[in-house]
Amino acid sequence: IGTIVLGFGLVDALYRFGGLSANASERKRVCANVFGLAVCVGLLFGVIGQLLAPALTSALPGSVDELDVRLILVALTLEGAIAIPLSWLRMQEKAKQFFILSSSKALIQALMVFVFLELGYGVTGMVAASAISATLLAMVLAVLQFRDCGIRLERDSIKTLVCYGLPIMVSGIAAFVLSGLDRWVVAGSVGVADLAAYAVAIKFATVAALLAQPYGLWWFARRFQVLRAPDGERDCARLAAMGACLGFVAACLVGLLSPVAITYLTPPAYHAACEYVVWLVLIFAIKNCTDLFNIGCYAGNSSHVQMLIEIGVATMGVIGYIVLVPQYGIPGAISTLIGASLLRFVLFFYFSQRALALPYPLKRLFVLALVCILALLLGQLPSTSVERVIVAFGLIMLVMAGAFTTGLVPHPRKLLLHRLQRAT
Repeated sequence: IGTIVLGFGLVDALYRFGGLSANASERKRVCANVFGLAVCVGLLFGVIGQLLAPALTSALPGSVDELDVRLILVALTLEGAIAIPLSWLRMQEKAKQFFILSSSKALIQALMVFVFLELGYGVTGMVAASAISATLLAMVLAVLQFRDCGIRLERDSIKTLVCYGLPIMVSGIAAFVLSGLDRWVVAGSVGVADLAAYAVAIKFATVAALLAQPYGLWWFARRFQVLRAPDGERDCARLAAMGACLGFVAACLVGLLSPVAITYLTPPAYHAACEYVVWLVLIFAIKNCTDLFNIGCYAGNSSHVQMLIEIGVATMGVIGYIVLVPQYGIPGAISTLIGASLLRFVLFFYFSQRALALPYPLKRLFVLALVCILALLLGQLPSTSVERVIVAFGLIMLVMAGAFTTGLVPHPRKLLLHRLQRAT
């Protein structure tokens, strides 16, 4: 939640106002104002957090060291100063710099954790490693950002950014409640073994999101720039559909192979996760489609519609958890998540299309979605692991063939010919 609050919706604001800017200089001006506001928000919350550190330490359960709390707050307050420059690199399609900086932070943090643990600093060493690596990355990014765009605090721009970002921050908190509350409610309603199996299923389902993440990192930073370009609406619809298609393929890949991995890698007590992971990857696929088909809601100057949708869906989800989980356990939680995810998709798609009607290939997407669901259900029929593997690979090939046949994903041969034509 701290990351969501300190992010202040500014990354989305940068994508929206920077992506729809008339030219490169205007885009840099927007980025400079976003970065300036992010620094101010970080400093404000940083000072408040450090002043409240003793009270926060006392409020936390267990024996927590005040120094650990202060170090965690340092890492959190640098969130905006890190996220905005990294998002700017993605908008500029500087993937190499993005990778080097992100991986360098992770490597430095891992090395410091190892050293501090060897020196006997324990938990304090781990949070210190996080704070130090975040500080180093923020300093490097600040220098790069200042050289490229500078830093500004223009009154009109700041007012626009705050009005746009604040509802998105509230939306993020509501979405966090929906996606995180299930584990809390389930923990109080089922046994330890069932809870552990559910946790394992969540971990495996997360792999589908990781597989689709590279496309999302590229697309969400570029979609408003694509929208502004000639024939932008058609290209936006095509590229969003491609992302949804890749999400379906990732969901099938993980949903069909995870039960085999769970069976081989975990004790029998965790094998109930095989039943849950199939539905969890479907929830991911729905969420992925929602995120890809909501550009109309974000293209305007206001983000209040998104906030109202997220709050409404989160409220329905909380009610579903309270009513269904005590009676049905984990299936009740999964049913609530599926229902809430579908409602969220329908609302975002409706209001997005009403604000900006894009020519999505809905019939082809619907066919591929049905193929994906059918493949996931058929993949549960085999009784032995060998049969599961054989059937899984066959069904995955079927889904991939459907992706190419529908034209939602360009055939590799066409991509190769296109690159050769551009090279010549």
